[in-house]
Order: sequence, then C-alpha cells, then structure tokens
Amino acid sequence: MQCLQHVPKLLSSNHEFSEISKLDISGAIPSEPKCSFQKVYAKLRGRLADLQNLGRINTEGPAVTEDMIFLYPTGMTAIFEAHQLVVGLRHAKTVVFGFLYELTPKLLRLYGSGLEFFGNGTREELDEFEEMLKLQRYRDPSNQVQAVWCECASNPLLKTVDLERLRRLADQYGFFLIVDDTIGSVANIDVLEVADIIVTSLTKSFSGYANVMAGSVILNPASRFYVELRQELRQSYQNSLFIHDAVQLELNSRDYLARTNKINQTASYLVQFLQDYIGKPTPLSAVYYPETCCSATNYRRRMRARVSNLPHLPGFGGVFTLEFINISTATAFFDALNVHKGPSLGAQYTLAQPYVQTVFQKEKSWAASYGLKETVVRISVGLEDMEELKVCITIALDAAMHVFEETRRM
Repeated sequence: MQCLQHVPKLLSSNHEFSEISKLDISGAIPSEPKCSFQKVYAKLRGRLADLQNLGRINTEGPAVTEDMIFLYPTGMTAIFEAHQLVVGLRHAKTVVFGFLYELTPKLLRLYGSGLEFFGNGTREELDEFEEMLKLQRYRDPSNQVQAVWCECASNPLLKTVDLERLRRLADQYGFFLIVDDTIGSVANIDVLEVADIIVTSLTKSFSGYANVMAGSVILNPASRFYVELRQELRQSYQNSLFIHDAVQLELNSRDYLARTNKINQTASYLVQFLQDYIGKPTPLSAVYYPETCCSATNYRRRMRARVSNLPHLPGFGGVFTLEFINISTATAFFDALNVHKGPSLGAQYTLAQPYVQTVFQKEKSWAASYGLKETVVRISVGLEDMEELKVCITIALDAAMHVFEETRRM
C-alpha cells in the first residue's frame, strides 16, 4: 500500500459496467443527460478554460484555450506528469515552498534530483530562499533551481505564500513556478498571472460528488517557457482519463460555480462563529482559514474579480482546520462531530479528518516543527444547511469543553 501511494498511474474509479447510486440529499449526484463520448474531453477542457478566463486579475493577458489544458486520471498523476515535464527540461533541484499536501514533496523527492523544503512559507523563509539562489548562482551558475512548487492555499493550514515575490524570483533566476490551486479552487482564485504551470486535483471541488477522480495540468500562455513546455508536453502526452470518468466529471462539474458559492458562504459563516472561541478559556486554540489566517493578504491578492452578469461571488473556499489544546479535547470534539469522517475534500458531504493522526502518524514531531500539531481536525464543508452544521459543531465543541473543564478541575 505504501508503494501504491507514490505510483500515480491508477485504475479508473468508474468501471464501464458499474452503476452509480443517486444520493438522496440536496447535493444529489447529477443524472442524465450525459455528454457524448465524442465531445466529452473537449467539453471538459473548454469548461476549465472558461473558468480560467472568468474574472481574471490581469484582463490584458492571453486567454486560456482548450489546447493548453491536459487531463489526467488523478490529481497525483497530474503532479507527477508536470514534474516529469520540467525534470526533462531542467535536470536540477526542486524547491517546495510552504507546507504542501503530504504526498507531493515525497513524489518530487522520489522522482527528482534533490529537494529543498521551505515548509513554513514565511517572509523569513523567502529571504533565506533568495539568499540560497544568490549563493548558488555565484558558486555554480550551471546548477540552478529547476522549479518551485507551492499551493494556494496550503493543505491543511490554509496559508498562502507570497506568490508575487516568488514570481519575481522565478523571472530573475529562471526557474519554473508551479502552483496547485486545488484548495483555493479556480472559481475563487486566479494564479495564472504568477504560475508557469497550474496543477489541479479535479477529484475535489470541481467534481464535487466524491465519485470520480481526475486531474489537470494547465500551461500559462503568457509564460516565457510556454512554447518549450507545450512542445515537450504535446510530444509525451497520452490521454489516460477513462471515458466514463470523463463523462461523470463533465456531468458533476456543471453546477461547480453554484456549489462553490454555497460552500464558500457556509465555510466563512462557520469560521466567523468559531473565531469567538479563540482567546477565551476554551479547548479551541486556533482556526486556520484563508480569510482569517496570517497570510490572508497574499490570498486576497489572488482572488478573482466578480463578473457582473453571474451570481458567483469568489470567496475563500470550503476547507478550514481547527487546532485544540490537547489530544483529549480534540478526540472528544472529533468523536462527537456528527459528520462524515475521512480524507478528501470538496465533496457534497462535510468531511472531518484528524489530519496529523491519519497522515503523519510516524512523522508527528516533524510535522509539529512546521506548526502542524497532532491536535488538528481538518473540515471540508459540504452542501448541508449551514445552521445544521453549526449545531453539529456546537455539540462537538460542548463535548470538548466538558473534557476541558474536567481537566481543569483535576
């Protein structure tokens, strides 16, 4: 199982003859009519291109078109193929800036030629990174950084690095800047102005119904590397996204903007409610969310503009992470929280995951050194009623508070 985590070529999640059950909730899996086999790949690429062009920060840049978008069977496959693409062009060290989804650095290290990890993604680490670049150029101009990878926002602490400064450094030192926009989601954020390559797990909010996997790589037409990247990728690319997965993904993503609106509003509402617990004698010590965390300014710089003729309002996404003062209160909260439990995010159901306990069980001290404590619970908001979710969270917080008060009396 461990080796399979690092093998991005996976089997389809929708067998040709499988039946997909319909979920009897407000966010039920969409049903027919489905897109025809002949048109589905172009339809998906066209939809992704339209989303990239919607409410862009830089309206004067070249538009994204279908031929700049490459589909893959999973998000990790997209990451792997993007990595292979740049490794083939620049066989040098990779840099991870910020704390990424745990498998991404492992894959980059396993299939690359060295990895530097700046896991805090702070201004101080940016200064350190810039000094490293200067020193490398002085010592050996032929041995430069190949690519910098980051997320907007990061998983699971929802921080956003200074992408504008990284872009300036990329222009100065000639490395690729690759941004994973899965958490922020294309409906909310525009990273095209700063990224040479955008990678996305379409399994998450773009699909939105947790019944199909897919990923994408998008090349920025304004990148100085665009011609080189496109030529190389077109030669090596094979469309391995299974046709039935593509059909289901196209069907699911028709209501992507509407779902994102609801999830944005619910998550922001719940975070505002939870903020009242911080700074008081409660078991909740921190709430991490792009709207409220220390790097909120960096996230806001990348938010899309609202398009006047559309009801969609770009927001801060549907993922937030709660940090508790100790294991016992975190456990009480998690056990009492009446939502679905498990990994993934962006589904129609709210999902809760004790992130470090499930992802970094053997690396807790290492994760803690980057501010990721074993007392965190990551929550991905679904399509349920926001007041009902508030009640669920309140009941779980009451359970944690009971343990907290018992401990204080001891």
